[in-house]
Amino acid sequence: MKRREMVPEAADHAWFDVLARLFPVAGYLRVGAGGGAVRGYGLDAAPRALFVEAEEGRLAAIRRAAEDEDGWDIRIAVVAEADGPVTFHRASNPAESGLVAPAALTRLWPNLGLVALEERPAIRLSTLLAKVAPELAGSLNWLHVDCLPARAVLAGAVGILDRFDVVVVRAVLDPAASDATGADRATIDDFMSAHGLRPVAVFAERHPAIGQLVFVRDAEVRLATQIAALGAEHRRYGEAQESRIADLAGELSAEREATRRALGEMADLTVRSERERDELQARLAALAADLEAEKQSGEGRTAEMAALQRRVGELQAEVAGGSDTIRRLAGERDALAAGAEELKRELAEAAGARSEVEGKKAEIHRLEGERDALAASAEELKRKLAEAEAARRDLEWRQGLLDREIAKLEAQIELIGSVVLRDRDG
Repeated sequence: MKRREMVPEAADHAWFDVLARLFPVAGYLRVGAGGGAVRGYGLDAAPRALFVEAEEGRLAAIRRAAEDEDGWDIRIAVVAEADGPVTFHRASNPAESGLVAPAALTRLWPNLGLVALEERPAIRLSTLLAKVAPELAGSLNWLHVDCLPARAVLAGAVGILDRFDVVVVRAVLDPAASDATGADRATIDDFMSAHGLRPVAVFAERHPAIGQLVFVRDAEVRLATQIAALGAEHRRYGEAQESRIADLAGELSAEREATRRALGEMADLTVRSERERDELQARLAALAADLEAEKQSGEGRTAEMAALQRRVGELQAEVAGGSDTIRRLAGERDALAAGAEELKRELAEAAGARSEVEGKKAEIHRLEGERDALAASAEELKRKLAEAEAARRDLEWRQGLLDREIAKLEAQIELIGSVVLRDRDG
């Protein structure tokens, strides 16, 4: 059996009770609050509510009801697509006063007339929530736009529209019945579809050409948006970490090469210092051996004493020259000692550089750990995707249950209608 598009008014409360079980009402926002019923449309289940109305005189019923509700708030404002002055049309029927000229509604209400035009300040719905009622903004998830033209109100809520799970919109159902721009059903349907909301029901008002359109958040669109955002964030973080690891690896490679060159230079300097020290010791040992040999050869040779004395004089001269050499060698030895100290200092600096290299290695290990953590996060994301898929299947099951409930209600209404007709005919 094909489901009828128009749902009788008698089924409104039962239908919205079912909808409230699927999308629990955390906070309820109604724009054009003076024109509709104080209860219904999910408001009965709302712990917190915000009512916005352009005319103070049309809020008497809402104010009486709000006296018994701690979480209800009321604001006087003209809500439009943009912040700034607008022309407000005061109609002969106060319920139809607003941004639409009464002349555009005369095919609906031939006796509707214009009482006055007023220049009034308007505010976007997103601006109103941010400036006037920020304490309520985070809890609102049901929106009811109960005024014409609804598209102007919805366009001013684009930045916050994604927070609403259920949106009820007053619209002109018959496009031939009104010239009001942005008030017809097709315009509203296109706008809501572009923002991830899909139509689920239509409730006619007393005038059959005017009705309330009901939209719910498309769970698949919301999940796809969230998944895309998470994926983009994951990719950005991974790319940043890979770039950081590559930079650290380059720095570590350069430091390793510099350390290798410094160690090679220190090794060459050490070998050269040891070679010069060995040569100096060998020269000193040779000089001592020569002196000892000269001394021993002169003890048993009295006849050569004079020659030895001359030799001694020569040796003494050589010794004097040797003293200069020794002093020079001592200076070279001191210079070598200073060079050795410098080598020790450079070795200590190299040891520090090695420690820093080890620190870089530890940093790389830590980054690898973060990479593994990112991999774990990816697995967690897969798990959440699986849970989201399960939630989507559950939502489809609930939608099926809702369709069956609506079908039952329609069957009951048809049965009641047939009984009433039969009784009347009888």
